[in-house]
Amino acid sequence: MCADSKNLSSSVAALNQEAKDRIRKTLGLHSGLTFLFCGRMIKLKGCKYLLAEWRRHIKDFPEDNLLLVGDGPDLPIFRKQYQNEQSIHFAGGVDYDQIYQYYAVSDVFIIPTLEDNWSLVVPEAMACGLPVATSIYNGCYPEFATQGNGMTFDPLKDGDIQHVLAEFHKADLKAMGERSRMIERDYSPDQTDRKSSSFMKKRILFLLQLPPPTYGAAIVGQEIRDSKLINETFDATYLNIVLTRDLNHPEPAFSRLARYLSLFFKLLGILL
Repeated sequence: MCADSKNLSSSVAALNQEAKDRIRKTLGLHSGLTFLFCGRMIKLKGCKYLLAEWRRHIKDFPEDNLLLVGDGPDLPIFRKQYQNEQSIHFAGGVDYDQIYQYYAVSDVFIIPTLEDNWSLVVPEAMACGLPVATSIYNGCYPEFATQGNGMTFDPLKDGDIQHVLAEFHKADLKAMGERSRMIERDYSPDQTDRKSSSFMKKRILFLLQLPPPTYGAAIVGQEIRDSKLINETFDATYLNIVLTRDLNHPEPAFSRLARYLSLFFKLLGILL
């Protein structure tokens, strides 16, 4: 699974400071840090806990902003509950081709999810140069938030979100953002395609090396090894897994065991 990082990062880079200032003014953002959430307004996204702890955070950092982008059944509830909070901005649903503007004017991306296998919004934010704060219930946090570019928290632990929000005021956000970009590049669509293709090539060719112990199969195996098309197209790995050398004369048990062990170590070497 990959995010549309290339187009998003290009769109963000195309915005000059004047354009960003206009967007900030339109959104009514204050002069402090802007924390961005993008996602569905549903219980599993954990916004309930983020909003509750934001009220504590804003007492210490009154100029900070919490910008929430997304629609869902909980949105009208949150809007009513926090309608008097000037630091909280509900953008509602936003067309995807406009989402880059919100990344461009934000300082930190935060996702308090209670359950996610792999949040695509996290690498999107990273591609746009944002540090990330993600909950420990997000399956991608080991790859995306533990390498000097982000922080993790437990949204169900009282005070944990508030602590992380405050920590970003002590951090080098520019350096963390650059680190985010570097990490995300390894998970971009181009990189993922290259890695997947390389892996599949080896597996496909390796599986071709499973012939029965017959003369015809041996010829086919040699043709595969000598194929110019295969060797130029794939990163070929060959391993002979013929289990007996002669159907009419069974191989001695000791010799057969030695060959099986040799085969095992060859296979182990390929896999490692």
